[in-house]
Amino acid sequence: MQFFIVLVEPVRPENVGAAAMAMKTMGFHSLRIVDSQAHLEPGAWRTGPVIFWIM
Repeated sequence: MQFFIVLVEPVRPENVGAAAMAMKTMGFHSLRIVDSQAHLEPGAWRTGPVIFWIM
């Protein structure tokens, strides 16, 4: 069974990175972002470098 974590309109890029780190820790691999470009900002990549594998 595959689960998707969905972030709706995240404002802070750091929250996206932190969510990606938590997902990797728990073994989840599919993150979806709705109505936001926060994941493209440098803060998301600095906070959660694993975002590259999750997205």
